[in-house]
Amino acid sequence: VYLSDLSNYNHVLKQRNAYLKSTDKVDINFLSVLDEQLADFGARVIKHRLEFIKQLEEEADGHHSILSNQIERLKISYESNIPIQNSKDIREAFLTTLNQNHKRDIFKKNTGVGPHRDDLKFYINDMNASFGSQGQQRSLILSLKMAEIALIKKVTEEFPILLLDDVMSELDNYRQLQLLETISNNIQTFITTTTLDHLKDLPEELKIFTVQAGHVKTAS
Repeated sequence: VYLSDLSNYNHVLKQRNAYLKSTDKVDINFLSVLDEQLADFGARVIKHRLEFIKQLEEEADGHHSILSNQIERLKISYESNIPIQNSKDIREAFLTTLNQNHKRDIFKKNTGVGPHRDDLKFYINDMNASFGSQGQQRSLILSLKMAEIALIKKVTEEFPILLLDDVMSELDNYRQLQLLETISNNIQTFITTTTLDHLKDLPEELKIFTVQAGHVKTAS
């Protein structure tokens, strides 16, 4: 459903931008018709995203708390350029913002507001994660991946295969162990690393493959 709404939104957005670029004398009535359609699909897209972010944050915060030994909390903020007060008013707020930006859009010949310009921000203990350490940022990414896995499991009733490319070197021993314990229970996982020296207390059932000169040695 989300993909359908997003596809329709992108189609109308493309039409609106093409119209703005095609003429120097914009018909405001026609532009308003496109605004109505864009607001319809755009509001649905934003609602889908807000619902998903709420689920993702709940799952990811739990995983991040475990990885950080309960000293860090994770928050996700959906940064919209539309002033959203509540989910019921998204369409009207989007339509109002489009109308307010008519002069800007006509001059720039593109659409300046809408979910195509929205973004996400991540916070660790209410601090912008962009200013966190490499270990904190890597833990955040891993927490999001674990959350995605949990949400996929709810829908498909199966765990996906997890691929982790050289993630351990930036995690301290505690975070490494917590990650390995979390994924070793149910999730088939492939982890790449250039050295095992920084890995401590590896699970006994772990299989290790060594790659040399492009050839994979037998698992140990």
